[in-house]
Amino acid sequence: MGEQLLDSQRTARRGTEALRVVLGLVLLVAAGLKGHELALDPLTEDSFLASPPLQIAAIEVEILLGLWLLSGLARRAAWVAALGFFGVMAGVSLYMALAGQTSCGCFGRLTVNPWLTFAFDGAAVAALAVWRPVRAEGTGSVGWLRGVLRTGLGTAAFLTLIGGALLLAFDDPAAALAQLRGEVIAVEPSVSQV
Repeated sequence: MGEQLLDSQRTARRGTEALRVVLGLVLLVAAGLKGHELALDPLTEDSFLASPPLQIAAIEVEILLGLWLLSGLARRAAWVAALGFFGVMAGVSLYMALAGQTSCGCFGRLTVNPWLTFAFDGAAVAALAVWRPVRAEGTGSVGWLRGVLRTGLGTAAFLTLIGGALLLAFDDPAAALAQLRGEVIAVEPSVSQV
């Protein structure tokens, strides 16, 4: 009986580890593809979801969460963050699919049907619900909360440093993005009447 329990725990641990790595890699690939599109193509602001500030924030969150999942640090806190992130993304994908969008924009220039991303995000949420990280013996809710706070504060400090450096380097985010793309003139809003 004890050996079967150990085998099931090992299987659950392997599933959790594989899921953590796969989701971390998917997030980094998505962030890279979005960053590539953002650097090369001007964004249209047809909706709030396509606005440059939201795209930049999404790239930052995907990079941080992807690296966090791959690092294996504070696994329970990373699991909670991933569960929340993919739950929100499932809602966004469902909204875009119901609105009739042809592509979710999740992978930059790659055209991916929002229904497919909704299915992937829903499957990620279901997989995260099934393969939870095992709580280490001797750690209570205080240790878990301490890990969440430490990770959250570290992430906030990292984003503050990046945001502060960008604000010091550039006065206008739209002009900075245009400069990174090599554009001489930037027109804002993207749809203007002359």
